[in-house]
Amino acid sequence: MQSLVESVKGGQVTEMPSREIGKVAALFRYPVKSMAAESLDSVDVGWNGFTGDRRWAFVRGGLVRSGFPWLTIRESPEMWHYQPRFEDDTDPDKTMTLVRTPDGDELEVVDPALANQLGHDSQVIRQSRGIFDTMPLSLITTQTIAALEASVGEALDMRRFRPNLVVESL
Repeated sequence: MQSLVESVKGGQVTEMPSREIGKVAALFRYPVKSMAAESLDSVDVGWNGFTGDRRWAFVRGGLVRSGFPWLTIRESPEMWHYQPRFEDDTDPDKTMTLVRTPDGDELEVVDPALANQLGHDSQVIRQSRGIFDTMPLSLITTQTIAALEASVGEALDMRRFRPNLVVESL
């Protein structure tokens, strides 16, 4: 399917053909770094990625000056089972962040009991720009996941790659 889009070159608007190359298959946001993902139907995107994405993280005790002080799934695999959510998901940057623990308790992300459960002498921090390993958006295609599944010989949960955008290439 071809459509026309406008392009500005040298101050002059020109029309050029475009074609659809893929479609969004899934959107994920991670309110707390290394905890479970929220599946989204839509999301605002800015310079700092998805609104509310990875704004909270736990720092391991004694590693504050480390190049990578974050408590992640590598050190604490059970973090995958903690489910964060925003009390008001219409304004994630200005609302309370709650976390449902694997035991079913719901704690505010700043509650010391949550850091205590996670161990590693961790403390929670918040950064309004987000806490990313490299870039503020992570994208993977369904074709990449399928190729990896074929390579390892088993089905893989796309969330294990921690993407924000999953794209189905056409």
